[in-house]
Amino acid sequence: MEQILTLRETIITNFKKYEPFILFGLKFLLGLVIYNNISQIGFVAPMLQDLTNSGMFILVTLFLAFLFAIMPFEFSYFLIILSITLQFSASIEVAIIAFMVLMLCFCFYAHLGTKESVILIFIFFAYSFNMPYIIPIFAGFYLPLLSIIPITLGTILWHLLPLAIEFASRPEIEEFSFVEIPALFSEVYTAVLYYFENSSEIGVYAFVLILIFFVVYIVSNLRINYKKEVAIICGVVSSILFFTIAVIFTSISINIFALMFFSVISGAIMYIISFFDSVLDYKKAEHVEFYDDDYYYNVKMVPKVNIQTEKIVRRPKRPNSKRR
Repeated sequence: MEQILTLRETIITNFKKYEPFILFGLKFLLGLVIYNNISQIGFVAPMLQDLTNSGMFILVTLFLAFLFAIMPFEFSYFLIILSITLQFSASIEVAIIAFMVLMLCFCFYAHLGTKESVILIFIFFAYSFNMPYIIPIFAGFYLPLLSIIPITLGTILWHLLPLAIEFASRPEIEEFSFVEIPALFSEVYTAVLYYFENSSEIGVYAFVLILIFFVVYIVSNLRINYKKEVAIICGVVSSILFFTIAVIFTSISINIFALMFFSVISGAIMYIISFFDSVLDYKKAEHVEFYDDDYYYNVKMVPKVNIQTEKIVRRPKRPNSKRR
């Protein structure tokens, strides 16, 4: 265990030393993955096909990834919206509707809570890797209750993506007019409503992911020892349990073995993240009591494990107090 903790300290020390460069590299790689996945939509208008040929595509993707790494999240989110719109440009009506829906998400929520809004991006990748379970576990562990909004929005947008692709693959309107947009909205609204009425998948996924979020959120805020580990385990177990119940009682279809495997993988990834976040030594936990003119305090102090060269563990500074 000491070797693992020593390795952790070494990695954290080197990360802090080169943090600006590492963060830039990670953001750049994330930008490459994001824009490469967006390019898979593939309904680009003929007049814009030159942007998607191999040479130009690489240059454009590298440039967008560079902007993603250096620009604020709001600007990057807007570029992502434009890129998605471009990918639907072969069907001008779908492109307009996609742009308006994504801009509504941005204007009414994304710019209000940057940290929570990142979930809108990451949940797409989690779904593409069959690991949506990691999103509510991570959000319940590190983010506030408002995270249920991007979890729900991301789930809805992911499940409506095939419907958008189906609309985009239809024969193009020969003479498009903006006057036709209300009629197109009506058609899309009817199709979406029909999809909701005949498929329970969106509602089930959103509801179950929110349940998992609340389980992890509640457990991670309890005053118990090893609450991080307990919260992760509860998240994995609730993922398997709730989705298994959903398969039994609803019409959704999920491979149970894949569910179990990817839930465990999600839990393992979350444990690694929490391990590098902090390691607490509950064996040396102390309760202290002290007071001032207005309040009486009962505090539990749990020291962080800090492996030093002489293997000395730093103890917490305790205020003038009366030990329990």
